[in-house]
Order: sequence, then C-alpha cells, then structure tokens
Amino acid sequence: MRVLLLRDKKPGHYHQVEAVGRMLAGMGAAVDRVDIRPVWFGHGDILKLAVNRLPISPRGLLERLYRLDPDRLQGPDLVVGSGRPTIAAGVFLKQVTGARFVYIGRISGYRTAHVDRQLVQNPREAHDRGCVLSPLPSLVRRDDLPLPRRLLAPADLSGATLGLLVGGPAHGHVFEDADWHDLERLVRGLAALGVRWQATASRRTPAVAAARLARLAAEGVVAHFIDPRVSGPGTAGPLFAADALVVAEDSQSMIAEGLAAGRPVVALKPRLVASSSANEVIASWVVAGGLSVVPLSADVGHLAAVLTSTGIAPDPQPVLRRILSEMLADFALTP
Repeated sequence: MRVLLLRDKKPGHYHQVEAVGRMLAGMGAAVDRVDIRPVWFGHGDILKLAVNRLPISPRGLLERLYRLDPDRLQGPDLVVGSGRPTIAAGVFLKQVTGARFVYIGRISGYRTAHVDRQLVQNPREAHDRGCVLSPLPSLVRRDDLPLPRRLLAPADLSGATLGLLVGGPAHGHVFEDADWHDLERLVRGLAALGVRWQATASRRTPAVAAARLARLAAEGVVAHFIDPRVSGPGTAGPLFAADALVVAEDSQSMIAEGLAAGRPVVALKPRLVASSSANEVIASWVVAGGLSVVPLSADVGHLAAVLTSTGIAPDPQPVLRRILSEMLADFALTP
C-alpha cells in the first residue's frame, strides 16, 4: 500500500499528516509526500468553486491550481491531507488516481462525496456522514520523553520546568496588548516561585509578543526561548520534556501535542474569544482530562493551583492506531 501525504505550508497541519504517515509506515505502508502550494489565485473560494461546480477535468484542475502533475506521483492507494489547501488537491487526486482520500479535521463548504473519511475532533460531529472521532494526530510521543516530575501542590513548582508555547491571533482568538502584558506577568510570577521556563513563539506570534519573550530570556526569567522565525519550524520539540505545559488556547495543534506528551496542560485564553467549533473541541479535551483552560487575566496563585491539580490525558497513540487499522479494513487496503 502506498500513502501520499499532502503537506501545506503550516507546520501544525503537515505535522499531523506526518504523524499519520509515520503510524502507517509502522504498519508496513510505503509513504510518499508532496508539498501543496496553490497558485496565487487559488484561494479558498476558488478551490471550493473548482470542487463544487467547475466543469473541468480534475487532472486539468491539479495542473492549473496546483501546478501538480499526477503522473509524476507513484500511484497512491491512500491520500492524507490536513489544512484547507489540501482539500481540493485530495479530491482531485482521488478522482484521477482512484485513491482513498482522508482528511484530518472537519471540511465545510465543499461537497464531500469524494472524501472517504474525516478524522474529526469535535464529539458533536462524530456521527456525521464520513466522520470518525479521532485524537488530533501528533508527532509528539510520550514514550520518547522522560517521565515528568509530579506536581501535586503549588510548592512543587519550585525547581520544576514549564514549557510555554505561544501562538497568536487565530480561530476567533484576539490578543490585545493587555493579554501580552498578562502573559508576561504570569511568567514572571511563576518564575518567582522557582519555575524554570522554556518558551517558544510560533509563526503567528505578533512581533510585540515575541519581543516580550526575548526580553524575558535576556533577563533570565525565561531560561530558553525559541523563535521559529529565526531558528525555523520543528525546533520546539525539547519543550515537551518539561514537567507541565502552558499553551496559548488559539492552537489546537500545540495543545494536542502537549496532551500527547503526557504532561498536564493549561491553555491560556485571551479576553476576546469568538464562539467556534474549535472551542467545542477544546472543551471536549478538558472533559476528557489532562487539560485546563485559564484566562490570561487570572492571578499567579490561581494558575499555580490549576497547574498542580490538572492530571494527564490518556495516551492518544493506541486510539489513533486502532482508528487507522479499522479504516484500512473498511477500505480493503493492506499495508
């Protein structure tokens, strides 16, 4: 069985397809990859129109919208995508090659007759046609990490290492200057309790927030700071070995990675958060255990208490492996 991973330009998305690819490779599948980069006019509405209405051959659409020649690919049996640019590409590749198409997440605005499975994270969507409730795939595996120090009371934070993963505006999360001020206040406050911080920004982190983190690192309040715009993506891996993780609530991918690492995770939410399906997903993870959500405006003592009362989520790896195995059986595909 050959698997083709569709990689868009966002690390959160292509890490998810790589996680599925790694698991399928472990089952015996051959895994190929292709970077998905729509042409300059291939924005969301054009891609939706191409899938839903345009009377042009899928082969022609792959060439016009993606500059992609399917004949240069080794005929896949299964195509895996994550991120909006990969939806139309996956549909067209299925139509051209006959492969099964699996998408990580929930598709909206597209006719999904040509999508064989959607791996959704919202329990509210678990029984929709073609959907299966799944952990968000992650390259982070707790078996690769040392056991964390147990944090059972605020006093245990003295000497503990905390990982801080900072995102930025997304999914209706609006970060204002007051939110970044509060983040710095919380970081300084926990450092005063003896916490050793390791922090990373993301490509969405505003320059003003990254500058605050860099200043905290220069002062020694943060022991180690990673700016992926300087060091490149994929450099935050060591942070998941911390004793607990503090993550900006805007990033489901970073939260899922923290849960997969087998650490207590606290998500910090800004003052302005719009209602969305993403919030429903995060709420379901809170109920499942291992995650708490705290406003950035909280005081240091409250955050310390929540950090040391949050448990550890169940390991998602066995669940995802079972889902993929059952999916392959449904597709009559053998790795």
